[in-house]
Amino acid sequence: MPMPRLPVWVALRSRHSVWWAKRVSAPMAVGMWRPTRAPFTPSTIVNAGGLWARDVGAMTGVYFPLHPMEHRYPVTDTIPEIETIVDAGGEHPHVMDPEGESYLCQEGRGLCIGFYEQPCKPWTVDGTPWEFGHELLSDDFDKITASKITDSIGFAYRRLPVLAEAGVKSVIHGPFAFAPDGNPSVGPVPGMCNYRLACGVMAGFSQGGGVGPTLAQWTIEGEPKPDVTAMDVAQFGQWIAADYTRLKVIENHPKRFGIAYPNEELCAGFGGRRYTMFSTLWALCGARNAGSKCKLFHRRRRAAL
Repeated sequence: MPMPRLPVWVALRSRHSVWWAKRVSAPMAVGMWRPTRAPFTPSTIVNAGGLWARDVGAMTGVYFPLHPMEHRYPVTDTIPEIETIVDAGGEHPHVMDPEGESYLCQEGRGLCIGFYEQPCKPWTVDGTPWEFGHELLSDDFDKITASKITDSIGFAYRRLPVLAEAGVKSVIHGPFAFAPDGNPSVGPVPGMCNYRLACGVMAGFSQGGGVGPTLAQWTIEGEPKPDVTAMDVAQFGQWIAADYTRLKVIENHPKRFGIAYPNEELCAGFGGRRYTMFSTLWALCGARNAGSKCKLFHRRRRAAL
């Protein structure tokens, strides 16, 4: 059964039937949603809207701190060394190179290699179009190679010389969504009854296998067994707005392969959340709800001390 091009679906199990691929247009009232057929009241809502998660959240007046970013990776022509592996019944392993800020995997008889662009570019600042499907964005690889990604490409070519000899067959260019800290946003939505979130899973094949079972366990048993503090959507307070989210996502995107240190606070967006003591001590708070204590003091106050 072909799936429509719209992203928000409802799978409703009623006795022995399941409704597949039904778009939810908007909630009619508290707890009631209108799909393309009759309205119904679900026991639990899971927002796994991906690029559209912000827009689905807006249906219920909730802002989720997520923002899509443009991302691209070139796919090479056939590489003899990869062809030999394939003919022998093998498969080239996936490779992540933190120093070179790149990753690659086998694609047919060639390789695809991805980079987290240093001059990264946000996509659909004002919301994802409902009519957007799975089409790719424009192929502007020539323009990108003139930017800072050139250094990453050169490093990858030195690391794997066969890449320099292989031609580029195509460039995959599309969006994927990030949370402010680059982690998935999972769990019960604060202040909402039986509303769960499973979004910001930018590495779907590697992260989805953990996010899905964890959320299912959280929903059925009341809490997840693994520690998911770093993914808990409740860590972001209601003070977070779209401008702050965009600043943090742009800051985190080029640092995907950087070293993250315990209790590290990056600079973008500092000052967006202030307590009463800010006026007297110039104290700035961290990005997470749990980090309510002051993280640092503004330089104007430090100079006066």
